Amino acid sequence: MPSELPENGFHENVQFNEYVNWDALNFHTLMWARESPRHLKAALDGMIEMKSQDLDFGRAIHAKILEPEIFEASFYVSERCSAIVQSGNRAGQACGNNSKYTDGESWRCGQHCTDGFEEPDSVISGDKAARIEGVAEAIDEHPVARLIEFGHGFEISGVTELMGETIKFRLDKMVTGLRGAGDLGNAIIDLKKVQRGKANDEKFGRSIEDFSYDAQMAWYCDAAQSIDGIERRAIWLIVEDDIPHAVNVIIASDATMDIGRHKYTQWMRDYQRCRERDSWPTIETDIHVGGHTDYNLRKWGEVLQMHDFV
Repeated sequence: MPSELPENGFHENVQFNEYVNWDALNFHTLMWARESPRHLKAALDGMIEMKSQDLDFGRAIHAKILEPEIFEASFYVSERCSAIVQSGNRAGQACGNNSKYTDGESWRCGQHCTDGFEEPDSVISGDKAARIEGVAEAIDEHPVARLIEFGHGFEISGVTELMGETIKFRLDKMVTGLRGAGDLGNAIIDLKKVQRGKANDEKFGRSIEDFSYDAQMAWYCDAAQSIDGIERRAIWLIVEDDIPHAVNVIIASDATMDIGRHKYTQWMRDYQRCRERDSWPTIETDIHVGGHTDYNLRKWGEVLQMHDFV
């Protein structure tokens, strides 16, 4: 259920579930405009479910890195199912399957769950807990740890006006006034977990385009600046979520931010126009010729020419 918005400004110590219920436009909803106005309307109406196990894993990583006390208090690390197998070759042995139900002392899998066992709100497996610990250690050993550890500014929630709309945003880490850090003394850090082998500049650059990370960062920086007038650099802290937990830190270039700003500005205008007209068209519905993107056609066109296919 939507809840009353706090006053415009930054707000600390806001639980994620409370922030989600604030009745204001957020970036992850607006981003559906890149697909079509119909997608955006579905997101605005709450018809697109964002929750998934992967998102829960991501939230756990964020908590461990940025707010370890929240991680310890909010996330349960499950153990293997301790129910005793009653028949078959493994009769008399502990089940040993992954589990997510507990009575406070032991754990059960779905097959062996009985009365008295419940599923806590936030459960991660022992295997994932070990991966999260590896991520935390890798970041702690990187120079970026100084920016993360400076002052407060963890999981900052905000409300402001952007392009005439009331919006909300939530920042992983906001750095303000760190001496000796040059132009990084005022920065917004966004933590991105990626799969093994996808933390390098080239592959993350593709993710920037695929997931509109540039627009997200521009939205964050512009929203924060509208509150306190401080211009901040945008920093992506990228870490692999599995061994060897490679870490890459990228400061968004001015050109990248300009592209991102153009994207979210266009989506906001589309949103305002569709709302005014009460018309939310979908993607192309006529039967038409299509296929590869222009980029892939150019790339493969050169290959086909080399092999005399064209």
